Amino acid sequence: MIKASQFGLFSVQTVIYTPDEARFSPPRILASILSAYVDRFDGPVTTIPLPDDAPSSLPRVMLQSRDGMWKLNASPSRIDSVWVASVTQPSGAGAVVRCSEVLEAYVRSSGIRVGRLALVVVRACETSDAAQLLIERFCNERSQAAPFNRSANFEIHNHKRYRLQSVGRDINSWVRCRSGLLQQKPAVAVEQDLNTLEEELHQNTFDADAIRNHFDHAQAEAEAILRLYFPEEQ
Repeated sequence: MIKASQFGLFSVQTVIYTPDEARFSPPRILASILSAYVDRFDGPVTTIPLPDDAPSSLPRVMLQSRDGMWKLNASPSRIDSVWVASVTQPSGAGAVVRCSEVLEAYVRSSGIRVGRLALVVVRACETSDAAQLLIERFCNERSQAAPFNRSANFEIHNHKRYRLQSVGRDINSWVRCRSGLLQQKPAVAVEQDLNTLEEELHQNTFDADAIRNHFDHAQAEAEAILRLYFPEEQ
């Protein structure tokens, strides 16, 4: 069986959502982010002049590092700060902090209101028989015999909604475990999406310090969830 400690970190995505869509300004985004993180986002800068009736979630500004490891996508309703590894890394805390700090800096400089947060973490573990390992972990013997015998690929997708006590808020927790390829090698991938509730977007206000605190606790929660799905002691 695969253990949580065998998974390496592949990507981290921290997201802030704002109800203040009318305040979105590409020049303000560029000035705020590049003034503090020009060394990180040293690759191409892309701005897209979309019409006013285009979906507010579509990025208007896209930044990236020259090596493709760091990305930032900004739209009127959300800003995504992303880290993607060239090879999987053993720990996620540092990447979460470095993704989050870009968003915190923008919130401090712009004063924009943030009403919702999301953390998306993808981990992977190389293994020669990914589908079968997932089937053996999550299916009873009868299901293993049929219908899931001889499966070429397999995935499970689970959604929970509960109060994350460490931050005192309700969250959605999505976990997707699936077989696939990691850099052309068979692997089990686990994608976790922990986000605050969409219906609370207009009620909540997260300042920069609250954003850092939330992502710190969300990262710890993601680690704990991974250990539930793939215990160290089998």
